[in-house]
Amino acid sequence: MSITIKDVARESGVSISTVSKVINGSSRISSSTKEKVRAVMTELDYHPSSTARNLVRQRTGNICVVKGLGEGWDWSSNPYVYEILNGVEYRAGEEDYLLSIVNVRKDKPLMEQLEKYIFSRRIDGFLIFAGLAEKDLTDSLIRMNFPFVLIGDPGDGRDASWVDLNNTVAGHQATEELYSRGRRNFLCLREKKDKLISGKRLAGVRDFLNGHGLEKVGLTVKTVENGMEGGRDFALAAEKEIMNHDAVICCGSISASGLLSGLSSKGIAVPRDISIISFDRYPVSDLTDPPLSVIDMNLKELGDRCCSALLARIEDKGFSIQLTVSSSSFIPGGTV
Repeated sequence: MSITIKDVARESGVSISTVSKVINGSSRISSSTKEKVRAVMTELDYHPSSTARNLVRQRTGNICVVKGLGEGWDWSSNPYVYEILNGVEYRAGEEDYLLSIVNVRKDKPLMEQLEKYIFSRRIDGFLIFAGLAEKDLTDSLIRMNFPFVLIGDPGDGRDASWVDLNNTVAGHQATEELYSRGRRNFLCLREKKDKLISGKRLAGVRDFLNGHGLEKVGLTVKTVENGMEGGRDFALAAEKEIMNHDAVICCGSISASGLLSGLSSKGIAVPRDISIISFDRYPVSDLTDPPLSVIDMNLKELGDRCCSALLARIEDKGFSIQLTVSSSSFIPGGTV
């Protein structure tokens, strides 16, 4: 015969409602009572039903990540998305939530695509990649008081909850690593389709160089196309300009891998002739020859923090957050 909440209440010498409050983490129950009830639950091998608990709390126990799909908006081809989702999935599982993914299309209003999930009460909240979240959408969700958190800073100062990584600190770290190795003349390559993140990393580069009196004489900034071909094409077309510097800070690791390939095809040895540093270990930094030196942004941590923020928002609809997380670290690789 299965153990029920009534059995736990009887053995603990408390009411069923007290056991229920302990299970749901109520702050109104004393620590000693919580310890006693939890000890009985362990002794009886009682495991509360998450379905029943969610019914009592009027929740589904399901959260949803919103990502783009379709031509010009296909986030399935963005390798960084999966590292972030890994962090979201981990935190959701730890907190006994299920995770769903909704693919939205650019050719239809986002709210029109999401409202069916809201009004059918199939989910408790959204995690939305900031690059997809139009201001009209976040304004509508705020008016409805429906929980959501943006993955990344939208960059326009809007009144919406978001969590992002500190790309400015990462840019500072990258420059500091090169400077500590005697590099003084820097070329920074920012990606054309990623202006917000590249801009923040560039701000960190400039911040470090300003502190060492090198900003005006030691930094050249160029824009390249995203992806491996963008980096390789730049290496092949601008070899002489590149070699006027002793270090390249590439704002995207995939374009950095293309740059490394292009320079290698020209007989330029990295790091003997020039150093290269980039960002994000995943997905290519360990696959290049030599392995790319990177500032690892810890995208899994971003997913974890975003999910935690959303769950806090679900618990308390008055909760809001705009958080920048500094969790980056240097991975030496072989290109500095």
